[in-house]
Amino acid sequence: MTKIEWKPDYDTGIDRIDFQHQNLLGMLNAAIVASESDPSFRAEAVRLCLDQVVSYTGYHFETEEELMKKAEYPDFEIHKKEHIALKNRVEKYVALVEKGDISQIQEILEFLQTWLIQHIGKSDHAYIPYVKKIQE
Repeated sequence: MTKIEWKPDYDTGIDRIDFQHQNLLGMLNAAIVASESDPSFRAEAVRLCLDQVVSYTGYHFETEEELMKKAEYPDFEIHKKEHIALKNRVEKYVALVEKGDISQIQEILEFLQTWLIQHIGKSDHAYIPYVKKIQE
């Protein structure tokens, strides 16, 4: 599986959000490396990486949601529902990994990569003009 490289297209122009997005991509890349590690400790390595991704994603979503609320972003509830749906889906995958089942790890990582890039490119870029207004 190929690691994700940060591209200028992903920039939101909001430094705090871009920094967090870059951290999330780095954590996903670490999970990819872990998924290709020695089979004797692969499940543990992947679980640790996914735990970090889940934890940091929660922090990141709180940051975004706080900014959207302050900016009175009109599609806040829709965006928040996307966050909740991702969290619920990932928690199901993490539960499998915690049991030592890494049979779906490629699917999990591909899903997370695709979701994150699409979410940044579409959903996150939609709130940028609103947040930038309150930062001026």
